[in-house]
Amino acid sequence: MRYLKERGFTEKDFTNICKALSPTDADYSLVKLQGNAFFDELAEKLRELWPAGSRRINGKEYEWRDSVSNLSRRLETLWRERFKGKEYTVEECLAVARRYLSQFENDTKFMMSVKFFIWKQKELVQSNGRIKYVTESKFADMLEGKEAEDAIMNEWNDILNSADIGEGELV
Repeated sequence: MRYLKERGFTEKDFTNICKALSPTDADYSLVKLQGNAFFDELAEKLRELWPAGSRRINGKEYEWRDSVSNLSRRLETLWRERFKGKEYTVEECLAVARRYLSQFENDTKFMMSVKFFIWKQKELVQSNGRIKYVTESKFADMLEGKEAEDAIMNEWNDILNSADIGEGELV
C-alpha cells in the first residue's frame, strides 16, 4: 500500500485499475499480510528485557530498544541467514538474552542495544581495497553455544549416571 501511496494512488484507484484490466466480477482488495507470529512474539519479549531510554556515546544518543517490527525483521533475517531450519523456542531465546544482560547488571558501558545484539553488520576492508560486509550476531553465537554447553552437560550426566560407583561415595 505504501508503494501505491508514494506514487499518488489510493486503495480505491487500485481497485478501479484492477477492474479495468480484468472486467470480470472478481473482487480485488488489498490485504495486509500477517507477519510471523514467532518472530513478532520474540521481538516483543526481547524488547521488554532491555532498559527503556537511551545511552550517550561520543555525544550521540542511542536507544536501547527498537520497534517490534524492526526487531522482528532482524530476527527473520537472522534465522534465514544463520540458522537455516534450526528451531528454537521463545523461552530458549529469552534465556540466552537474560544471560547476556546479566553480565551488565552493574555497568552497561559495553552492553549492546537489542537490535545489535540480534545482529550487526560490519565493514571489512580487504587487501585489494574492496569492502566486504560481514554480519555478526552475539545472540546467534550464544544460542549455538548453548547447544554445545547442553551437549557437554548431557554427556557428563550420561557418564556420571552410567558410572558404576561400587561401594562408597563419589566425592
